[in-house]
Amino acid sequence: MQMSERPSGGYLPTVWDPELIQSFTPLCTNSDGKFKERLSEDPAGLLSLYEASHLGVHEEDVLDETKAFSTKHLKLAMDMLELEKDLAQQSKESLEVPLYWRLPRMEARNFINIYQRDENKKLALSEFAKLDFNLLQSVYLQELKELAEWWKRLKMKDKLPFARDRMVECYFLAMGSVPDPKFSKCRRNLTKFGSLATILDDVYDIYGQCISFINAQLLWDLEATVELPEYMNVCYKAMYNHVNEMVEDALNTLGLDILPYIKDQVRIQYANQENTRYMPTTLEAYFKNAWISIGIAVGLAYVFLVEMERGETTSSTQCYMIQGVSAEEARDHIKDLICDSWKKLNKLVAQSSLPTGFAETALAMVRCVQQMYQFGDWFGVQSKANKDCQNSSLFNCV
Repeated sequence: MQMSERPSGGYLPTVWDPELIQSFTPLCTNSDGKFKERLSEDPAGLLSLYEASHLGVHEEDVLDETKAFSTKHLKLAMDMLELEKDLAQQSKESLEVPLYWRLPRMEARNFINIYQRDENKKLALSEFAKLDFNLLQSVYLQELKELAEWWKRLKMKDKLPFARDRMVECYFLAMGSVPDPKFSKCRRNLTKFGSLATILDDVYDIYGQCISFINAQLLWDLEATVELPEYMNVCYKAMYNHVNEMVEDALNTLGLDILPYIKDQVRIQYANQENTRYMPTTLEAYFKNAWISIGIAVGLAYVFLVEMERGETTSSTQCYMIQGVSAEEARDHIKDLICDSWKKLNKLVAQSSLPTGFAETALAMVRCVQQMYQFGDWFGVQSKANKDCQNSSLFNCV
């Protein structure tokens, strides 16, 4: 079959000269290519330089040098100069977690508050920003109310009192990953699936009978629950009904049968473990296992922040300490891995041939996971900081 030539899109060539960035270099560097020390006298400029350095990929030495220079001098500026209060707070937060890694929804609220204190603010712009934030929040809150009714009808808290109730946390992850108001159905499905998966995870951890449950899932028939204990019957029926709703919806809306893909995901590594007490002996083995059981590329690197109380989860820090390093060295190494993973993610997003929405969702999900693990484990033992984050994004208007 002869292939016809693909027609041109008719796009005009770029107006930017390839050497444009290089032309800016003399403004910031000396003849030896090092950054000019006078840049350290501009804290706001240093902060912008620091933020920009996190958009790079591997083998971009200039951005690595930019990050090192801006980090060093931004810290010095905070120690030695009397920075304006908002700038000092922004600098402190960015040195902990760069703006590019943070959840846009949370930062929108932060910047609205900062702009409110600006003496030169445009009142109309300020009011419009607050209106936009509050309107979108009302959409999320309505979805959350409907999901709360669904969760209440399932009576999981009564039937499985040992399991975690994390419906709100699952909605936060869905909202942060897919914030566009038109994707309400996606957020609902993600929340339902996440809530049930959290319950199921607790059943695995406490009763350790995941193989029989997985076999029942592979059959995908309510008759397969006959040999399951009652607490697993409850989980199976709830998941069965929800997944069938998603499958039917995808078939009617998109003409796609997604059930085979869902069954593929059932074949998880838990089937080869007993009560998830498998202890990887190296950090590489930990990440290989975590990639399968958690399923989030960059997000799994944040596990080092979590100190689980029940002992069913092996942390990345513990795995690295087995290799003969201190806890502090292990944490520093994990932080380096996080930076490395972001560079990989940046490259994948830039080179992706998939629709833009896929790349945006991947980035949003990673940022959301980072937010959820920054001050503890939302799905384990929560902190006040995490609760404040949920309140400000979902419940408290601007």
